[in-house]
Amino acid sequence: MKKMKATENTVTSTDNTIAFEKNLSDALIEGLPGIFYLANKKGQLLKWNQNLENITGCSHHELRKMKTTDFVDKSQVRLILNKRVEAFKKGKASAEINLKTKKGHTLTYYITIMPFTYNNEECILGIGIDFTEKKAAEQTLLNRNTEIKERVKELQCLYQLSELANDPKYTVDEIMQECANITPAAYQYPEITCALIHFGDQEYTSYNFEKSEWKQEANIELNGELAGVVKVFYKKEMPQAYEGPFLKEERSLINSIADILGNAAERKMANKEIIKLNRLLQFRSAINEMMLKAEDRETILKETCKIAIRYGNFKMAWMGAFSEEVHSLTPITFAGDEDGYFIKIKALTNNYTSEAWLARKAIHSHSFNYCNDIANERPDLPWKEEALKRSYRSAISLPVIVNTKLDSVFTLYMSETFFFTQEERNILLEVTSNIAFALEKIELKKLQQQAEIDLKESEEKFRILVEETLVGVFILQERKFIYTNPEFEKITGYSKDELLNYVTFEQLIYNDDFETVRQKNQQRITGKKPSDHYVLRAVKKDGTLRHIDIIVSSITFKSKLAVIGTIIDISEQVEEEQRISKAVTDAQENERQQISMELHDNVKQIIAATLLNVDFIPMALNDPDTSLKIINNVKKYLQDAIDELRRISHQLAPVIDSTLSLKQMLEDLVDTMNVTSAIHVSYRFEKLKGSVNNDIQLAIYRILQEQFSNILKHANATDVTISLSHKKDNYVFSIQDNGKGFDTSLKKSGIGLENIKRRVQAFNGSLVVNSALGKGCTLIAEIPAG
Repeated sequence: MKKMKATENTVTSTDNTIAFEKNLSDALIEGLPGIFYLANKKGQLLKWNQNLENITGCSHHELRKMKTTDFVDKSQVRLILNKRVEAFKKGKASAEINLKTKKGHTLTYYITIMPFTYNNEECILGIGIDFTEKKAAEQTLLNRNTEIKERVKELQCLYQLSELANDPKYTVDEIMQECANITPAAYQYPEITCALIHFGDQEYTSYNFEKSEWKQEANIELNGELAGVVKVFYKKEMPQAYEGPFLKEERSLINSIADILGNAAERKMANKEIIKLNRLLQFRSAINEMMLKAEDRETILKETCKIAIRYGNFKMAWMGAFSEEVHSLTPITFAGDEDGYFIKIKALTNNYTSEAWLARKAIHSHSFNYCNDIANERPDLPWKEEALKRSYRSAISLPVIVNTKLDSVFTLYMSETFFFTQEERNILLEVTSNIAFALEKIELKKLQQQAEIDLKESEEKFRILVEETLVGVFILQERKFIYTNPEFEKITGYSKDELLNYVTFEQLIYNDDFETVRQKNQQRITGKKPSDHYVLRAVKKDGTLRHIDIIVSSITFKSKLAVIGTIIDISEQVEEEQRISKAVTDAQENERQQISMELHDNVKQIIAATLLNVDFIPMALNDPDTSLKIINNVKKYLQDAIDELRRISHQLAPVIDSTLSLKQMLEDLVDTMNVTSAIHVSYRFEKLKGSVNNDIQLAIYRILQEQFSNILKHANATDVTISLSHKKDNYVFSIQDNGKGFDTSLKKSGIGLENIKRRVQAFNGSLVVNSALGKGCTLIAEIPAG
């Protein structure tokens, strides 16, 4: 009684452990940051986590009917199938897949798939991480970094030109020649770029100059009049861009170069213009230097206003943030002589957006707007008086466009009229463009930082998954363990400290399997087979022998070659397979013995009697009556032998006769098996819808033959009821006996029931066995009729 109680406690504890591990496994699966699914070998989905439904937009019912290839473009179906083959061959496969949602959206996922045995069926287990935003951020960052490099070259060129133009020791000829020399380096393809400058009656060329049909040019003007031209040539044809092979920014670049050259020449004629241009160049340089150091949006906007006052000598500068929702502009920072201007303006106009047609036009057109004479150009402006009080005589508003959207407006005020000339507007546009570019870079940096945080969180979740998985995981380097998870320690019986410091991989291998493992390691080292999947025998710490399913792959870990592997203890599975194999062999041997006994006890005796009667024929030749009687006996014996052989043959390989009903076939089978009529058999056959195909007839025939054989051998039954009915789209076939029964919770299925179960599963059917000690046994098989 105590032993039974202990057994019950053990079973309960085991059930609780299994339930706990299942709940933990389900929780881990649902807790994965990406998608998880389990599919059969054909790709049909079997299990998945909630994320898959959320991401694809498909319902649970829809996913049950779908395959893994249903989520990708036709162009990637072959990749999916190849990766599936690779996973079964190598134990693991990964790829970036463009996942299609139900609504037609495309998401980039990094999918890792691996073989997995589920319900004794080879399946595919897949895990996917969302790379959509990461890929987009990486690509955007890459593009922006490339653009930054190009802009840096352009800025360096412009800076060098500015330095030349501002240096009083250089003549106009020297400035023009040096400009021709340094301009090619600022272009996208400096190695094939050359420059030509015409100014007055002089011509200046860069090194290795040669003309071509691919050129970009900009006019050099002095006081609004054409004075020369800057030409940049590509020596060979390049891909089309904004202006032929030239970028949009290169148009701004060459325009700026032409402007600088014109301004440099004008500086010689008008010292005032030189001072003004120099001030703006300083302003731009300071802005660019500040942007290279700034780490956040607030610093860029705030420092831009300060630099405008300090280096540009503007009267006042302010930045306004634009709200798309309410379509309004709100000052967020300013520098210079503001003196309560914003409060006055808001009181007059009720909002900052109406402060001027300057900002309003910048908002609506996404283009700059300026006024060079506030006192006279717009006498109806409500804020004119307040502006003039603070000596604002000219103003300009420039939109800051970030990622094609209006982010803010940069407004500058000057105490001089007609201050914002074409050259100054170009420089301010360039400054504003650089500000926008810097803000874009800040946003990209934030996205990158967030992506790194997300990646770290994802890695941590996967680390937890590996630590708590029911599969043993290890990493070997230089023949030593450098990582083992708890399940690996449980399977081997060693602690983590023992595995990492004392135990080698070779110590775990059973001697007879050592050579096999050595050969596979050699194949992996030479690169012939970087990944492998095989079964070996391992020796636990306590000396017990276990059968291990192992998958290993070569990796690089901390810049050194290593091996990562997973192990599963399949000892119970191997023992079960051995038991089934022995049972099958025993069944085959028993069947042969039964056939031998049938032939010996029945057919042989009939033939012997036949021969005995044949021997009497010569002695009765003169007695027609006796001869006829003997001949009739011989015919009867021969007919009995034929019937007996037919009975034996029919049991071994029944022929499905279309002229016989299924009920008649089953009754004939019972008659041939129940030769002594020791069991009373009754039948309940409903009228079936349509004909039963031959495969299903044979399956039902074999199920009855197998179960009736079990009843004859083990049940000690006196009554058997056989029924066949049609329930919805299934045939329901049941066999019930009143024998001694058995406890289904304790007794393992014998080979007979295993054979019946496999026959039913072959038709995607279901099998239920109900039995208890002293209560007989009922077997119910449901087989789809289609």
